[in-house]
Amino acid sequence: VPPSTAATPPPGTVSFTPDLVVYDPIPPRPWVADDVACVVFTSGSTGRPKGVVLEWRNLEWLLDFLSAASWGRRRILSAPLQWSGGLSAPIRISAGQRHSVLPAGLTDPFTLLEWIDREEVDAISVPPPLVAQLAGRWPEGRRLEPVREVHVFGDRLSWDIVPDLRRLFAPGAVLKSHYGTSEGVVNICTIESGPDDELGSGPSPLGRWVTPGRGRLEPVVDSEDLGEIVAVGKAARGYWDDPAEEAIRFGRDPDGTRIVRTGDLARIDEHGLIHLVGRADDLVKIRGIRVEPAEAESALVAVPGIREAVTLAHEGP
Repeated sequence: VPPSTAATPPPGTVSFTPDLVVYDPIPPRPWVADDVACVVFTSGSTGRPKGVVLEWRNLEWLLDFLSAASWGRRRILSAPLQWSGGLSAPIRISAGQRHSVLPAGLTDPFTLLEWIDREEVDAISVPPPLVAQLAGRWPEGRRLEPVREVHVFGDRLSWDIVPDLRRLFAPGAVLKSHYGTSEGVVNICTIESGPDDELGSGPSPLGRWVTPGRGRLEPVVDSEDLGEIVAVGKAARGYWDDPAEEAIRFGRDPDGTRIVRTGDLARIDEHGLIHLVGRADDLVKIRGIRVEPAEAESALVAVPGIREAVTLAHEGP
């Protein structure tokens, strides 16, 4: 198009000219489902991060899951890509969802909320401890009206903070709490609470399996109703360079279906709701963050003069 007749692009538009195009002489490889696509990282009970190996089939499952579910029309692009939650963002973009890129250095929670309001973000993900921190300081009567979906992750949702969530966001906002692991790739359980739903007290249930057969409880020794949550199907390939831990967590059912043993203990009530009870190992959660005592122990024994260390979780006020 001649320059004199070309339309002026809107501010912020990035234009590409032929001299910026990179021609790759190597043709693309055919897509192979069981090829390694990427490695995402999570904490490890050995005191070092665990790399979770994802195949292309895992990313295809994730795309299908995110395309089928309601995740809002505009979200925030903020999490690092080496984390499974961050990896979901570009996949959601490929599914047609819009994302606003979080400005660098924006760390103050209240400035973040105001930015969300300006960007008209309609779905956000938030850990429960952040809600508790914001609720007591957020101006009375001020709501983030564009937000229609609030996705809670990182820790069990407590019914006690739901009224605070209702006060922060639009009156009709739907609250969704998700449970899953990087090893399981997509969510395992979910629970949803609408503005008219009756609230319970204390920790909320994890909910129900996201799809029939997505998970099960495997019996625990010396317990009649407890079981370990096992994710069935759509599991990652395994751990990167950690065959011992992989043998503990990953496996296959007799029909060849991949499974992941999460290490989380739960029970199912008479309504079919799954309630998280604790951990099968010594991993604990503190303020919504998974903390592995072995990581603290590894840091302590690295200090000159310390040969051995033991870390215990203490439940205090």
